Amino acid sequence: MCEKARASENLAQAEGPANAAPGRIWSILARAAAAAFIVRESLNLWQWSDRHVTLDARFSARPGKYDSAYTYYIRGPMEALSDRRIRQVSIVKGAQIAFTTMLANWIMYLVDMDPGPTMLAQPTRRMMKRYVKKELHDRFLKTPRLAKYIPANRREKFTTEEMYFTSMDLFATGVGSPALVSSLPIKNVAADEVDKWNTETEIEASALDLIEVRQITYKAQGTSKFVVGSTPTVPEMPISIQAAKGTQERYFVPCPECGHMQELKFEHFSWSHIKKNRHSGIGVRNKDGSYNLDLVEKHTAYECQNPGSLDGTSRPCGKLIPHEKKQWMMRRGEWRAQNPNAPADHRSFYIGGELSTALTWGMLAKKFLETQHLPGGLHNFYNSYLGRAWERKTGGATRKSIQLIQEASPKFNLWQPQDPAAALVLPFRPIAITMQVDVQQLEFYYTMRAWMVDGARATIALGSCVSYKELVDLSNRVWLFNHPDGGPSEEFTVWSGLMDHGYKSKATTGVNNFIVDQGGRWVATKGGKYAGGRDLPINETTIIHNTEAGQVEIPLIHYTDSHLKEWLYRFVIKERRQPPLWLAQDLPPDYIEQLTAERLVPKRNAEGRTELKWDTNGIDPHFGDCEKLGEIFNFLLPADLRQKIREKQDSDRAALLEKLAAT
Repeated sequence: MCEKARASENLAQAEGPANAAPGRIWSILARAAAAAFIVRESLNLWQWSDRHVTLDARFSARPGKYDSAYTYYIRGPMEALSDRRIRQVSIVKGAQIAFTTMLANWIMYLVDMDPGPTMLAQPTRRMMKRYVKKELHDRFLKTPRLAKYIPANRREKFTTEEMYFTSMDLFATGVGSPALVSSLPIKNVAADEVDKWNTETEIEASALDLIEVRQITYKAQGTSKFVVGSTPTVPEMPISIQAAKGTQERYFVPCPECGHMQELKFEHFSWSHIKKNRHSGIGVRNKDGSYNLDLVEKHTAYECQNPGSLDGTSRPCGKLIPHEKKQWMMRRGEWRAQNPNAPADHRSFYIGGELSTALTWGMLAKKFLETQHLPGGLHNFYNSYLGRAWERKTGGATRKSIQLIQEASPKFNLWQPQDPAAALVLPFRPIAITMQVDVQQLEFYYTMRAWMVDGARATIALGSCVSYKELVDLSNRVWLFNHPDGGPSEEFTVWSGLMDHGYKSKATTGVNNFIVDQGGRWVATKGGKYAGGRDLPINETTIIHNTEAGQVEIPLIHYTDSHLKEWLYRFVIKERRQPPLWLAQDLPPDYIEQLTAERLVPKRNAEGRTELKWDTNGIDPHFGDCEKLGEIFNFLLPADLRQKIREKQDSDRAALLEKLAAT
């Protein structure tokens, strides 16, 4: 027996007695050692993929023969994945950069070219099963090169979680429970979307750490490969930390005009140069000052950043490069390492959406303009599209920032809708009134907002009550706006309400029953760490609720809690982003205390790393939670809907006045 095979056998026997399935581990290691001595053709990953992979229309926008040259920048990471000198590859990625296809190709490459026990780990078991069933299995079965490795008994040996090829074993798992990934020795690991993994618990290390431990056997042989990739979230999360340890490579491309090599950055996209059409008179700006998104999408260009030479021998370029030149630039680009102190066996790459062949520069510009004024919009745009970690600022709302908002608001005091005799006459004309409720065990906290056609919103009432009946009574109170034309007052009641889903089973059941009884006027909400959608921090869905009459479907809005908190406390209150929040002159002390209680502060986690966490300093921010829910109406009342409501109001008003004049 050769020394390499003997070492594999000794290591397997050493681990065997401590493992619940020593025979299984021995089988994995023995097969891996035997596979190491099979002579194979010398191809790197992208060469192998170009030769053997065909893409299916069900999971690719470009079905047919795979061609790595189309996403030329991906060849660098693919070379790193098949380079046996590299032990770790870390990839920080934006939208549509071909990462999913690359990962699948790598796993198929391993089966044929570099077999060994491999693990694919995704954030949840549900995500893993969907990916394996709908995509990965089909890729395996429809690649002729892999036919000889597919097990004969597919029912038992080719499941979603365990695939026993004749050359190697592949395990797929979700990491909701770290125990799922803490047993078998693994040679290769593909850890996908690690920033969305559960972090470490008090009783067990993080799933990422546990997976790395499974590679100790193969690390000792110098044959392991650890691939970690993710859309980033914030700098203190795993993918940013892992990538910072590596080579930190960025892709540089030449300007077609001057040849200057530069990294494509969204900050250098340009759409201000778009001229008015001399026939239609339409330019990049509409008459109301908003952007003409169709023109932005069609004509956004990239401005060359060549600064020229200091001695004046070459002049700055500054030419506008159309998107149609991007492929030319891509195929002449190169990866450049930015970290000279990186270990020789760890390459890391930053692949932003600016490089994506599936997204035009205009599409990115349009998405930016569409989302920049929405809660969490910039956070999501930077993460999901540009592939950049979002830099948060510590702190929160202050008493001074609340005072500045009061000074800039129309002058009004809070109304008292809980008093049946109180007059509710507004000094401004809203398009809708909304209500937001934070549910507690013994009481409800609420705020009410009047929304203006331009997106400004005024907190017009707040308080607490103890019953659902009181909430109904409050929402049914009639608010008035007196028009200067002397006609009848315009009447408003609460158009829609958002209610916290409750944190106890009893409270949740009560909320669900209330939502059903109100017949669509109210919607339940539930916050979470990554509860929102890909583009926005909310996800509108439904849940099944059991009632005495049977099962009913009720609306539920999931939202990413940290995004909405940052939007409310930083952008709306502290930085006073437009359109504005209007606050009354007579805000009660408990409202101000609760809005200023929640702050983003640095804290050390169980791994000893510093993370930014929201902290309330022991104060329950009920009114802050209500106002946070209120910001969700930015999505439910978008600008076009607000305008349509106002047009309908004006039309109804004109018809009423005409009818009165006729009588």
